[in-house]
Amino acid sequence: MAASNSYVPNFYADELEARASNRKAFYSESVRSLASIAHPASGLLAAAACVFLVYTLVSATALPLTQRAVGSLVVGIVAALSTQSRRQNVICNLIQIRESETVLRSAVCAQIAFICVNVLLGKHLPLWAYLLSTLATIAATLVMRAMIALLLRQAHHAGFGANSVVIYGHSETTKQIANALLRSPLCGFHPVAMIHDDSLRPAERTFRLGGDLCKSVTVAGAPLTSTKLMSLHCNLLIFAATQLSQGERTTAANIARECGSAVALLSPVTDSEESFELIEVDGLHLVTQTRAVSSRHSLLLKRAVDIVVALVLILLGSPVLLLIALCIKLDSPGPVLFTQKRVGRNGELFTIFKFRSMHVGSARYEASPTEPTDPRITRVGRMLRRAGLDETAQLFNVLLGQMSLVGPRPEMPFLVDRHIRQHSPRLQCVPGITGLWQLSNDRAFPIHQHTHYDLFYIRNRTLCMDIAILLHTLFFAMRGGV
Repeated sequence: MAASNSYVPNFYADELEARASNRKAFYSESVRSLASIAHPASGLLAAAACVFLVYTLVSATALPLTQRAVGSLVVGIVAALSTQSRRQNVICNLIQIRESETVLRSAVCAQIAFICVNVLLGKHLPLWAYLLSTLATIAATLVMRAMIALLLRQAHHAGFGANSVVIYGHSETTKQIANALLRSPLCGFHPVAMIHDDSLRPAERTFRLGGDLCKSVTVAGAPLTSTKLMSLHCNLLIFAATQLSQGERTTAANIARECGSAVALLSPVTDSEESFELIEVDGLHLVTQTRAVSSRHSLLLKRAVDIVVALVLILLGSPVLLLIALCIKLDSPGPVLFTQKRVGRNGELFTIFKFRSMHVGSARYEASPTEPTDPRITRVGRMLRRAGLDETAQLFNVLLGQMSLVGPRPEMPFLVDRHIRQHSPRLQCVPGITGLWQLSNDRAFPIHQHTHYDLFYIRNRTLCMDIAILLHTLFFAMRGGV
């Protein structure tokens, strides 16, 4: 007997839908929970494993297995605790530098703990054992953190463990925020769409992060509507437009609340001690709730490191410096060094040194070349600029105390006068040979358009961050400036 046709009761369909929704919520919460402990756990495992390996290799210690295990675990716990950033709410476009800073700090703390454990146990390990432990811990931690980031991105793409974010505002600002969020999977915010309030060209219908770290993000034009937000399942709407009137903001906020979306407002950076923040993306403040932390970076220690590193680089690199000088002299007539007045800390002028990369007849004070085919650049100068070797002469500025190895890039006086409002906050710090802006994707644009990199550095600088920036600058130069 054939079964008769029937309808599935509504309550049964609703039950199936509720179960699917509950499963997704459970998986998302599990991903968030694992993400919150992922970095400390990776630091613990990497440090403990590397220390245990060193104990095993150094047979002279003759430590029982139990003592080796306990000692390794103690070092791992210290490494895990030191991975906790003092500002968990910071989201940085240059996430690789923040990663390197955290890993370096964790490795240093782990080795200090390693030494203390050995002192308590009455064991004396050779210097190479500590060096091996440090390098192995750094390498293992970096690999594990890269794997965590990859897994989190995959989970976010599948719709688990992250709040769906829609960014509304000016095209350049929305791209900057989306770029930073995509590079920071631990932040728990995954951009699903950008809505531009300015003109939208046909070629800008999708946005893809360099390196193919994510799938494309949908780009749409104004206006902002509840239908768009609901179709995107938006959990958080970010207003990336400071020029919106109060009425426009209120209207957009009401639309977001109708869809059950939270709202984050972009506010300009202020120098006031009373400024607060909830989310920071490359120095751009979104909502303000927690007090900004002032830098405790030791200027004395920074100066000592600058002098030692500059002297070592000059002494060890003297053959290369002499070779550069010889190539410049043979390539084109004129002096080896190019000198120019730049604006330093507190607006004081100083003479900056650079290996000459342009012909002598070029104007001394005008916009720097942005293309390698610029006719002002010499043949040798083209290679020097590509590898950043023309800047190595500034090591002498570091010795003179006019510059630091890491800091905001010093600008020419006429550019500072022209854009004094943007440059003024940068002048509170000693300028540097390299910095965050030089390593960013925005280095091809004028500094005054992207001062948030320098402001971010000034607020968050530490010795570990300086070391991380120097290491990334070295890799950047080895890749030929790409």
